[in-house]
Amino acid sequence: MEMKQRDEKKRSILWRIVTIGSTLIIILVLGFFITDSVFGNPLEGEWIAEEKGYYLEIDDENELTVEGTFNGKFQEIDLFYTMDKAAKTITIHGDAEITALWTTEETSEYGDAGSVTFEYNLERKTLVLIDPEYGNQFTFTRK
Repeated sequence: MEMKQRDEKKRSILWRIVTIGSTLIIILVLGFFITDSVFGNPLEGEWIAEEKGYYLEIDDENELTVEGTFNGKFQEIDLFYTMDKAAKTITIHGDAEITALWTTEETSEYGDAGSVTFEYNLERKTLVLIDPEYGNQFTFTRK
């Protein structure tokens, strides 16, 4: 009888350890996903605009790479961006010559470089960049 009570005590302690451990793991995983969805970059990833032949790669370190045919020549262009989640805008910074490909140009905080600002709309796997000044739209799908 005494042996059964010891075994029951051991099982009870082991069960508590397993329950606490699994609860902690669940809390950590949920915390990661909640933090990532609130503080993460919703535009981060690889995007393709098939109708225009553009490939866009946006990372979380404010760097952006555009591949496509500009002025009849295939180019891979590295740029920087700033994003305002509240206003749902993304401002792409680079050479004035490069940003002129998107039809607007202005002085930015990066010195003599040009910049272009887009409003963005993100629905599932579709990203639409809208030029508020001219109304041009670029539609991308997540790769």
